Amino acid sequence: MALRTPPSWLQQGSHPAENDRLTMQGLVSSTGILGASSLAVSQSGTPAMSVSVASGWGAVVGNSTTNMGVYQFYNDAATTLTVATADPSNPRIDRVS
Repeated sequence: MALRTPPSWLQQGSHPAENDRLTMQGLVSSTGILGASSLAVSQSGTPAMSVSVASGWGAVVGNSTTNMGVYQFYNDAATTLTVATADPSNPRIDRVS
């Protein structure tokens, strides 16, 4: 195991983005929303077939290679998403992505 202690922020210097993601993984160790009301999903009134996703922060832990770290993201405004019509024979399971 190699010890990583490079300075992450230097004037006129450079560092790999992986160092930032690994630093974030020390602070946020799992995938999900960051904050109780971040990215809250609420349905629109019938018959709109849409949902609203609130602003907020989230994080995804990379797992396709070793030491990917955490990718964080931010939604700066509420976003409306359209919900597709349900399949007539299968139970309904919706996922916002």
